[in-house]
Amino acid sequence: KGCEIDSKEARDALGALAADLHNKLKALDHVHAILVLHNDVISNRLNPATYQILKMVDEKFAQAEGSVWEHVVVGYSKCNGHETSWRSGLETKKAVLQKALREKVPNCKVDVPVLALGGGEIEPPPPSHDEADGLEMLWHFIAAAKPLDTSKLLPFEGQDVKWQKLIDQKDEAEAKAK
Repeated sequence: KGCEIDSKEARDALGALAADLHNKLKALDHVHAILVLHNDVISNRLNPATYQILKMVDEKFAQAEGSVWEHVVVGYSKCNGHETSWRSGLETKKAVLQKALREKVPNCKVDVPVLALGGGEIEPPPPSHDEADGLEMLWHFIAAAKPLDTSKLLPFEGQDVKWQKLIDQKDEAEAKAK
């Protein structure tokens, strides 16, 4: 539903996701990592709704001590060791995705780690390969991360809410002037 962010249904779906995310993060009190799963390592493009969610995360943690982006990690899913199609140009794809995040998300000033996550296995196991185990790297990322306080989260306000506030302020100012 969220891939066409111009539609009312998509805005409603993103609003519901934002409210759910806000409530869950507040209840946790702190997080060590925020994992963004990306299911298309081949095309390497995040959809507009994912960028919108990342912007929501950016807004939510605006008053946090430190940058939320030190706690974000992107995981390509479906990168199983016995498959090879996802490996083509992997390092270049990671760099391109990191650059896109820095360009499209206002406060992202770091290279967000991008990991290849899989877990699928076959018997007999395939010959060894050079790609490091993304799940092990994810565990090390989480274990090394300091807790990020979630008690000062800002509520997400979509564009529709922001416009409505401007209209209400304008109406209030006109009423006072009269």
